[in-house]
This record gives sequence, C-alpha cells and structure tokens, in this order.
Amino acid sequence: MRQRSGNRAATRAAAEQAHLVVEAELRAHGIEARTSRVEHWLDAEDRWDDEPAGETWEEEELDRGFAPWEVRVECASREEADGLAKQLETEGYKPERRFHYLIVGTASREDADTLAARLHGDVEAGGEVVWETTPANPFAIFGGMGL
Repeated sequence: MRQRSGNRAATRAAAEQAHLVVEAELRAHGIEARTSRVEHWLDAEDRWDDEPAGETWEEEELDRGFAPWEVRVECASREEADGLAKQLETEGYKPERRFHYLIVGTASREDADTLAARLHGDVEAGGEVVWETTPANPFAIFGGMGL
C-alpha cells in the first residue's frame, strides 16, 4: 500500500540519494527488505507517476449517465421556465424543470461556467443526487408540516 507522507525530497536526485542511504543502512544491519523504486506523486493528477492516467471523476460520472456539473437557473415563472427549457433542448441540452427553475447538466466545469454566465445561473457539482434545502421547514423531507 502506498502512502503519501510528509517526508518529501526536494528533487528527484535527493530522493534517489535517500533511497541509496536506506538500502545501505538495511544491508549494514543485515536486514533483508524489498524496496521499490523512487516514485513521484503528481498532485495535479492525484496519482503516482507509475500509475496510468485514469478517468477523471467527471468522465466517471458521464460513464454512469450523470452530468458532473449542473447549472441552476431561476426563472420568474413556470411559463418562463418552460420556454427556456424548450430553447435549451433545441441547443442539445436536457434540462430538468422544477417548478420555476431549471437544472441543466453539462460535461465539464468550463461548459457549466459558460452556460451559467449566459443564463445568469449558478454552477453546482452535479451527479446522481440533487437535494434541496428548505430553511423554513428543515423536516419537509420527512413529510413534516412545519413548526
């Protein structure tokens, strides 16, 4: 199992040198151990350098049939929401209408930002579960009538 630790070498050469020192110490004490090569953690890609670059979480969501990013657009009325939904469908989007607002899924953050700027909407991480907050009645999800 690999773990990232706080002990990091500043350069690859320093890491290789530390690796040699550890091996020498093990030999000096007669300890047999299996060591691995020096690995490099790629923060930007969230993986070790010897691991293949995998799918991003966005690609995984798309493979599962969910939009990784969503744009939520508040409309003034149900009629306005219907009209905007129809317009977006002609552009290839599949908006979900909820009363007087739309949720429009996108494949990337960049697409969501562009659409949100155009429609004056808000970008949210998408996916399988979307929930609503009801500040006036936090028990509404349980069928409560309010306090």
